[in-house]
Amino acid sequence: MAGAISRLWRMGDPSPTIEHAPGGGHDAPLVQARRAGENPRHFALALLLAAALMLGGAFCFNVLVDPYGTVGTGLVRSGLPRDPAVKVHLLKQLKTPPKLIILGSSRSMKVQPSYFSQTTGLPGFNAGARGATPIDAWAMSNFIHNRFPGTRMDYFWMLDVEGFQDDQVRSNLWDAPELAQYVPSSVRKNQQLKGLRDLFSWQATKDSFQLLRAWAGNGSTLTKRQRQRKVDEFAPDGYRNYDWNDALQANGSSLEKRIRVKMRGYARQYRGYNHLARRQCTYFEKTLAAMNSWGTEPVIAISPINPRLLAALRPLGADDRHRDLVRYLESLHARYRFTVLDMFSISSFGGTSDAFYDGVHMTLPNMHRMIDQALADAPDAFQ
Repeated sequence: MAGAISRLWRMGDPSPTIEHAPGGGHDAPLVQARRAGENPRHFALALLLAAALMLGGAFCFNVLVDPYGTVGTGLVRSGLPRDPAVKVHLLKQLKTPPKLIILGSSRSMKVQPSYFSQTTGLPGFNAGARGATPIDAWAMSNFIHNRFPGTRMDYFWMLDVEGFQDDQVRSNLWDAPELAQYVPSSVRKNQQLKGLRDLFSWQATKDSFQLLRAWAGNGSTLTKRQRQRKVDEFAPDGYRNYDWNDALQANGSSLEKRIRVKMRGYARQYRGYNHLARRQCTYFEKTLAAMNSWGTEPVIAISPINPRLLAALRPLGADDRHRDLVRYLESLHARYRFTVLDMFSISSFGGTSDAFYDGVHMTLPNMHRMIDQALADAPDAFQ
């Protein structure tokens, strides 16, 4: 989170002091040259006041626009993905309950329930959402279980190493009351307080202006280009037919360029990522316990990463955090029933580095290879 940074320059005396000036046979009185309006204290106070006004104005503007959905003003639709609310809507439209649920972040959204069904015969639903963490999986799995009571379901959960980076609850979870009910209101209030710091940042101000321009020009916070790219096009089973990655690929954007973009974003994440976040671990274990109580043992697949991106992140601790996650999962087997498939390296399922949209999102050929390997490694998990 970027905060506003201010600098206070201490103003020295701009004019010299004249001592022992010759004349009259005795020391001259102390004389200091001054000019009107050049009092250093007044100047410093004026600078501080101007900075405070600018900072306060930007904060008030960002609170009104609320680009990240932190405050909940609702004056302009948040720019955050509304995937959780979309998935809830799609689940409510289902006439028959799914038997296989896919969980995870945006990396899981290209997992086709229909591809699983070809082998398992299980009707599935992709409940993945951009930016989803174990907290989101807890809320989504509880909603689905209560939406279809009495239905036994299997779970294929793509778990990102980066999903344990912090304890933050993404504010788009609150867009769906059906999901928000599974997270204490105290957590939401604490998140709002922390999120207010983001609204002091210059980045938040830029994002606010971008949302306003999109809203003024289109009557929506989705830009014209985004609407043309069909970024909200989902199949009834939750699979994302077409997204921004498909559009970039269709427009000829090179994989190397998209990996470089991911490198910058993930490098920022890993610089402050030194341990698995406690709240994410708590909700992960709560979810495992709930699934076990429902009579199922989920399959946890550690999400793959492109070798080129991984090479760039190794000096920042990517391998260390991966090992931390593997050790953590191993420590839970005494208390919970689940299967772990470590697919962090694409060599674990015969994937190729070119079958990616970018550094973390795989195209269908790699996705199918991963699913085939999962079905081979855990044949009894999907029945």
